[in-house]
Amino acid sequence: MPPCVSGLSCPPRHTSAVQPSWNTLICRVAQFNDFLYLCAVIQSSTMTKVIVYARVSTSKQDLQRQLLLAKDYCSLRGYDLVNKIVEQESGTKQNREGIKQLLSLTQEDCDMVVVSELSRITREEEFQRVFSKIDKLRDNGISIVFLDDPDVVYSKENPISFTQFIMLGVKAQGAREELMKIRDRMKSGRVAKLKANPYMVTSSQIPFGYEKYANPNYILGQTPKSFIRINEKEALVIRFCYDMACNGKSCQKIADYLNTTGNIHRNNKGEKLWQAAEVARMLRNKLYIGIRTIEGVTHEVTPIVSEEVFNLASECISRNRCIIANKSNLSKIVYIMI
Repeated sequence: MPPCVSGLSCPPRHTSAVQPSWNTLICRVAQFNDFLYLCAVIQSSTMTKVIVYARVSTSKQDLQRQLLLAKDYCSLRGYDLVNKIVEQESGTKQNREGIKQLLSLTQEDCDMVVVSELSRITREEEFQRVFSKIDKLRDNGISIVFLDDPDVVYSKENPISFTQFIMLGVKAQGAREELMKIRDRMKSGRVAKLKANPYMVTSSQIPFGYEKYANPNYILGQTPKSFIRINEKEALVIRFCYDMACNGKSCQKIADYLNTTGNIHRNNKGEKLWQAAEVARMLRNKLYIGIRTIEGVTHEVTPIVSEEVFNLASECISRNRCIIANKSNLSKIVYIMI
């Protein structure tokens, strides 16, 4: 009899009714364990390797539900869940890090990608872009399954049928319509909150002359998280800018004043120098006379300058632009004559 896989020298089998020795029993147990290990190795090498992709737009949404659905799906079918790609981003954003990682997967990474539903990958309005993401995975030799229809596997070996193509289109359209509903709900929610709280912060960019502060009575999902209020130091600068405009100073002169006096212009990208066009937009911003318009709805807030000063500054800016335009046209005429 050949030696067992474990390397132990095993005695021959007993053909009589004599009770086998402990050494014989130990050897047979070792052989059985080696057999189980070999089976496990073979099984692991042939198991379908799966990566789950999960996405939520906000921290309020349940990411674990998507992961548990994928885990149950793999356990039921005997698949090996090897990794996960998770992200918190809007489905309308195209260049998300998670989706880049997903579309760069190869057969060395996994055999299949599992997603709870199509809207997790994208909520883009163009179906061609939606389909291209699925096709990219298939071209990489990776199958994809959406758990709202778990029996349909989109793979390179199985061309997408006309019926499946139509179903994907229906899902994409459903995802887009759901996005529009979400936007409408968010808009109506902002409008209602603004009606009760006209100083509510609605974007990351705070206008010059104002500052953001936390709502001391904040209640999650019920009240605004933060408000804006007048920054008195910047308000003095704004009043001076209106005074300069009313006295005939150009927007470029006002921009030069703001930059040399260290009054920083803030935007979503950080801090930068003022430009003439930005000064013109600031001086025409009706927020400074107490009119705040969000989502097409007007709200009254505390003004920084009077309506009379605002209108006079607007007239002076327009007059200066006409003078500059006339000078420019005159210089062109002189150049032609020369």
